[in-house]
Amino acid sequence: MYLVFGSLSLTCWGEDASFPGTKLLTTSDHLSVENLKAVDRFFLKQIERSVDDRRTFWQRDYSDPVAYHDSTQTNRDRLRRRIGIVGQRQPGGDLQLVATLNTPAVVAESDRVRITAVRWRVFDDADAEGLLLEPTDGVRALVVAVPDADSTPERLAGLDPLAPPQAAIALRLAETGCRAWFRP
Repeated sequence: MYLVFGSLSLTCWGEDASFPGTKLLTTSDHLSVENLKAVDRFFLKQIERSVDDRRTFWQRDYSDPVAYHDSTQTNRDRLRRRIGIVGQRQPGGDLQLVATLNTPAVVAESDRVRITAVRWRVFDDADAEGLLLEPTDGVRALVVAVPDADSTPERLAGLDPLAPPQAAIALRLAETGCRAWFRP
């Protein structure tokens, strides 16, 4: 493999010379700050315009739930393509326990809550994993939640020793009788 380094020098026509049809950029402003301001202005205009554009793309039919669903299907399909969800989702099924001979599915357990590692089918060739928190004295409500991108199900379940106690929202929900399914 060869690496070639070189330099290019241009001959200028005097101290303040510029290419034909151009002029020197002279400003005391910070160009990076000005560039960020211009980008901000551009996106704010795009957001304002999106309100009117939305009417073009969204033709909602509020006459009944089925009609509404059908009238928004094109937009949902467009969003799926844009974010890369192109496969057909699997119908909801039972959660599978994630266990081996050496690692049980139950991750943690107290007198009030059992935390289990679970898996579920998303697409034909893709599974997802998360935690199921179940109250031991009966389920009063069901909760499915997705944590922020910088968090983990373990943090929300109170299993992360570095997380503050108030981060364990899933554990608090389970302790009050909610079956909580937290997934990444």
